[in-house]
Amino acid sequence: MDKFKGVKWQDLIKSPEYYAQQDRETLAPIISRLSSVANKRLRRMRDSGISYSYQSGDDTISGVKKFGAQGKTLGQLRAEYKRLQGFLESPVSTISGRKESYYRAKQRIWRNATGKEREKLGDKPTRQESYREYLRNSAETDLFTEVAKLFWKARDEGWITKSEHLYRMRASDQIRDYFEEQVLMSKLVGKDPIEYVREQLKVESPFETDYDDEEDTSTSQFF
Repeated sequence: MDKFKGVKWQDLIKSPEYYAQQDRETLAPIISRLSSVANKRLRRMRDSGISYSYQSGDDTISGVKKFGAQGKTLGQLRAEYKRLQGFLESPVSTISGRKESYYRAKQRIWRNATGKEREKLGDKPTRQESYREYLRNSAETDLFTEVAKLFWKARDEGWITKSEHLYRMRASDQIRDYFEEQVLMSKLVGKDPIEYVREQLKVESPFETDYDDEEDTSTSQFF
């Protein structure tokens, strides 16, 4: 770890192809350094009552399997790097990033709302009030947990091929923005987010999947 003293963790983020060419001796300390940063983020979320994902067990933090290099083979270290990159580069992997993303989602909804919808939405959202609102609501129902569930459903049920609206978006960041907006709107009208989005996309509902039984290996939340 001493070899990285003064080195920013961002400088250790390179392409997966780059790390596919490195040996275990080179890769293990890098994974350890990045894991330290990622696990600290997860602990802050856990301590704030926020669950980043759905896993449970002694080796998890905030719903995510703890990051680390110890005991891993070279192939496992390369897979761990991809998991770390997905998490660390996600805008919602920090509390400050989640608050800002929440504010921007509220802004988009208010900007595109009709007059009647604005009556329900209230005043134009401010950054300060949106930050406070996110922290008040996150422990009970976190916007980004609901968005992650929507991504799982979209993937498992093939929504992109069934919905022309989603198909036109394609890019995950556009779909993420859309899902964030729809979750907030579903709360406004008192509906379950998944069922609400199904209605908006006109996607039929197949047999429900139990999320708790699925192993979540992705940490980007944008899949």
